[in-house]
Amino acid sequence: MPGILWTALFGLFGSIYIKDHPTPKQGGQIRMKRAVWVDLVNMLLWLVTASYATVIWVRSRQGRTLHTGRGKA
Repeated sequence: MPGILWTALFGLFGSIYIKDHPTPKQGGQIRMKRAVWVDLVNMLLWLVTASYATVIWVRSRQGRTLHTGRGKA
């Protein structure tokens, strides 16, 4: 769910601010243009973290642990 929100945030603000070429006096637009790229990086970091957690979870589902009582003592 958060990945969808990051993607929507990047898409919405990216379509508004990336194509603009603000002058140096328009500091707010320059900051928003940079913030759009920060949103993209956050989305990619979330995607990498979620993918890694999914891989770890799938690999450990059939694992034998002492916690579940199926482990080797």
